[in-house]
Amino acid sequence: MTAQINISSIRFVGLLLRSSIFFACLTVLVFLLTAESASCAGGAVGVPTLAQAPVADKLPANIDIYATADIGGGKQCLVGAKSDADGLNERPMVYLVGSGGKFAWHVQLPILKGSYQGRATHCVVSTDALYVLLQIDTYPQQNLNQGVLQVVALNKKTGAVIASKYIDVPNVSADYTSWVEQGGDNFKLERAKLVIKGLYELMSERDHPSEKPPIPFTVEISTNLR
Repeated sequence: MTAQINISSIRFVGLLLRSSIFFACLTVLVFLLTAESASCAGGAVGVPTLAQAPVADKLPANIDIYATADIGGGKQCLVGAKSDADGLNERPMVYLVGSGGKFAWHVQLPILKGSYQGRATHCVVSTDALYVLLQIDTYPQQNLNQGVLQVVALNKKTGAVIASKYIDVPNVSADYTSWVEQGGDNFKLERAKLVIKGLYELMSERDHPSEKPPIPFTVEISTNLR
């Protein structure tokens, strides 16, 4: 009788150990798969994805950073937007981070009068200035909204506005909405010119939905924004 009890106990302990090992392995596997999915997930097309801001100073809770750019000397340009308590009515924000990770300055940029909201999405640097791309929404309703692009030149030391220019899609006379996807190749400095690569669609297409994809365009402008 004692031998049978001992054998049964041994079998039970063995089964328990195998079950524990199985569930531990299963937990690790689920964790790894979840991490992999998170690292591969990307933002929706045409919707800015939030970027990490590796700085020592803490950003306010209502500030979203859309891109960071290394501007040399251990400094970074952070571009994004400030929103209200509901996450709406965005206003473009630019932060300059010094070599020690502290904010040297920050500035809220004005948007087109009468527009609904706007955000700063790209930043490049020249020897004379920082150049920031603003993307402005004229209306909160998607079917009425006409995306507007604006380039603003800022003083690197103070963040003061030096000049600005609205960007028109070339050779398009009809009403349209335009935007620029994330990525440094879509807003860059080449041979003393700013190169902007974006997409647009005609407003009339919204009244007659179709399978037509957005149309790409490229604009080159002088760094003096004239």
